[in-house]
Amino acid sequence: SPEIFVMASCRKREITADFYEAYPYPVWSSVPYYRETTLNEALSQLNVNRTSLKNNGEFILVAGCGTGRHAIQLALTYPETNIIGLDISMASLQYALTKSRELNIANITFVQGSIYDVDELKIKFRLIECIGVLHHLKYPVKGCRALLSSLKPGGVLKLGLYSTLARQPLKKLAQQFSESEISFSPENLPSIRDFILLNSSAEAFNEIIKSPDFYNRSGCMDLFFNPLEHTYTVQKISELLHLTKATFAGFERAGERNSPGFRQFYDSTSLEDFFENWDIFEKSNPSFFGAMYLFWLKPNHT
Repeated sequence: SPEIFVMASCRKREITADFYEAYPYPVWSSVPYYRETTLNEALSQLNVNRTSLKNNGEFILVAGCGTGRHAIQLALTYPETNIIGLDISMASLQYALTKSRELNIANITFVQGSIYDVDELKIKFRLIECIGVLHHLKYPVKGCRALLSSLKPGGVLKLGLYSTLARQPLKKLAQQFSESEISFSPENLPSIRDFILLNSSAEAFNEIIKSPDFYNRSGCMDLFFNPLEHTYTVQKISELLHLTKATFAGFERAGERNSPGFRQFYDSTSLEDFFENWDIFEKSNPSFFGAMYLFWLKPNHT
């Protein structure tokens, strides 16, 4: 039966810790969609699997698993793989534990702790996923380094980061409220949502309404009022790679294949040209990465 373990050095160093205790994220109830497969097969499709894998006994880390929806989805998808869900919020982990027990999932373990201290797990992972989390850390580079150092040789890290351009509608929204008599604050969330719905024809607000987070309180709090948020440009992602000594290895979703800058694993094209194309593309399509940049990294030494 799944359990929650607490890291020996568990410290609520992030200012978001109390926020997620009050607003566990994401809100979900239905069984996540999955198609049962093996980790070996999944990585082979990415052309990243250059060495043989043991389907049984491999580990996947979901760093910042929240209420466990994605970690549980991975556990169902890869039944022969061990899934570790790491999060700082005990309230979120308690929800994740309840759902995993309801679904009779045996190949998942939850840990309360910081991404910075992931080495305390003393596990090397074939795959680490950190989606929508790094940009809420006080020190994203430190967190990214910790995750990359916890990969096995040949392992890969999937990141999801907010795009500065795609988050502009939210900044415009806050600015509009600052110019009105309605305070842009959690206390006025119902009025804020009503205002957005009444003005949904505006292009900026239309992008906000597309977000699934808009339709529940916990999601809206994370969307509008998270106490710590970094956003990224193509240049800042390039700097992140330099500081963490990592290589950009490809976009995650098929939709990004339409971008002139799409890059596959072990692509031999110039990385400099790739980033230039990516930057040009996004400036012409500022809402394209509205759901986040989703991409893969691998350490330079693997």
